[in-house]
Amino acid sequence: MYLVDTSAVLAIVLGEPLGEWFAEQCNRARRRGESVAINPIVFAECAGTAPDETTAREALAAHYDFVPLPWAACWPAGRAFVRYRRRGGTRRRMLPDFLVAAHALVERALLVTHNPGDVRAYFPGLRILAPESEHPSAQDGAAV
Repeated sequence: MYLVDTSAVLAIVLGEPLGEWFAEQCNRARRRGESVAINPIVFAECAGTAPDETTAREALAAHYDFVPLPWAACWPAGRAFVRYRRRGGTRRRMLPDFLVAAHALVERALLVTHNPGDVRAYFPGLRILAPESEHPSAQDGAAV
């Protein structure tokens, strides 16, 4: 499964320069029979791009499978947030990126993201596909 985070979805939806790159990666995955999915966190973060829920659901469902956030992702996301705060992070509430990354980690999915640096340090072993490389990466961004 490819789990696409909000930064990648919005790059596509808003026609940002990297949007084409993300769209091509998702299309390649689909052609290989891979699931390309978003979770409820990504849906919530994208809600502001549509006039209503029905429009948002239909637009996103045309390109992504909707998968639930597993309970198993909550613990690693919470622990990552604790580490973030101990390292001097200033956000006082859970970072959505941590929930999405933890989801990808527990599902052994490939996280498709525009901002891999935000999660690499907190989720060792997380497989990431980002514009910096067309190869999935793990642990500290080393190409696999």
